Amino acid sequence: MNSSAFSFRWTVAMGDQIYMNINSIKNPSYVDDYQVAFTFSSDAGLAFTTVYGYITNLIPDELASCSMAFAPTYTNSFSGVTFSIVNKNPIPAGGSIQLTFVGYTPSSNTSSLMVSVTSGSTYINTMVLSSVIGAYILLPNFFTNTVPASTTLVFKLSFLLSPPTTASSFSMTILTYASTNYQFKIDEKSCPITGITDLPTSNLSVYTPNSSPLRVGTSRASLYLDFKAPASINFSTDTITVQVANSSSQYLLIYTLSGVTISNNVTSNALQAINTTSGVSLPNTPTSFTLSSSTSTKMWGFYLNTMINSGSKTVTVQFLRNNVSYSSATTTLVVSPNILSNLSVTPLTTLVLTTTTYSFVLQTNNPLGIGAVVVITLPTNVTITTGSCSVSATLSSPSSLSSAIACSASGQVISISSITSTILPANSIITLNISGITNPAITKVTNTFFFQTYYSPT
Repeated sequence: MNSSAFSFRWTVAMGDQIYMNINSIKNPSYVDDYQVAFTFSSDAGLAFTTVYGYITNLIPDELASCSMAFAPTYTNSFSGVTFSIVNKNPIPAGGSIQLTFVGYTPSSNTSSLMVSVTSGSTYINTMVLSSVIGAYILLPNFFTNTVPASTTLVFKLSFLLSPPTTASSFSMTILTYASTNYQFKIDEKSCPITGITDLPTSNLSVYTPNSSPLRVGTSRASLYLDFKAPASINFSTDTITVQVANSSSQYLLIYTLSGVTISNNVTSNALQAINTTSGVSLPNTPTSFTLSSSTSTKMWGFYLNTMINSGSKTVTVQFLRNNVSYSSATTTLVVSPNILSNLSVTPLTTLVLTTTTYSFVLQTNNPLGIGAVVVITLPTNVTITTGSCSVSATLSSPSSLSSAIACSASGQVISISSITSTILPANSIITLNISGITNPAITKVTNTFFFQTYYSPT
């Protein structure tokens, strides 16, 4: 037996039907239709008939491994793509590669992709003239020398368009060929496209009209949203979500009004959003309205109903296509404290330099959460000893009063913590009787007492 033929001898009567099962024959090196000839001869070596058959339906073997990585990893961006493959079978000189993308079309911003090699430079033709045809990338005559089996090849193509969203459904199939004209397949494997991240949304800002402060508990505070469209936005498939972090969903409500202006010169009533307690998603129903990529866009008509605490809030704006993200950005929104409705300060004794009990009565403008804190800053001429202090409290909603209320003093600042065991409604009255406070040394109107309430200990 040799590489292409073998012979054997047996005796059979004329007209008998013959069945042969030949084991341990290695398949051809690549996919093609191969002709097989069976020649029958006499003991004297004279051929008296030849029968022809064909080996068909061969399929490519599987690459030992493959992976790919975009850099940068942003959606819908022209990126360099690094491919790493390990072939299972040898690839002859003059062999080619075909890349097939599944789920999107990877266009290029160059007439021919640039090729650079990290591993396998003795085999790969960096001057290959590539073609991008729809979802296919053709790299003919990619291999200048025969590639042995199990060789690691790492190469980069620049530049290809990355997937349009961060969906996990995108993939790419690599197929090696034994010829320049893509006739003889060798190895094939599908590789998932992973690691794609949101394209940052540029020029994002959220602000209040006329830069007026947004205060805790302000009912229906209006917000404006500016951004530059990160891609062509078609609201029949795309949505925009807006969420404000670090605030209780119980007190958060954002939505748009009908007739919202969505750019400087376009008005549409189709972007009515959903009333929700956790953020806004618009449009409520699909519409054919579109925004071109890089359009400077202004949206207003958002309303934020009752922020529960002050400080810098993270606002996340995200763009989704078929419910999968493709662009996002964050900005901040500063929420200022609101003003208490009513306050009173009454010492039990008004004699100068007398240490006595002060009664502080305040009416809240907003609800307070479990474990709420009240901080009182005394004027400079009214003092208290640093350390723990004695306090008794009453609430207009007695069931909310905590049994673990505590008082501590540091300099002029008194902190009363764990006042509430349940949420205290807005417009509640809190009375705090704190002992150990010393009156001023002279009979004169004191400076200002300063009060702050905190929704929770954190």
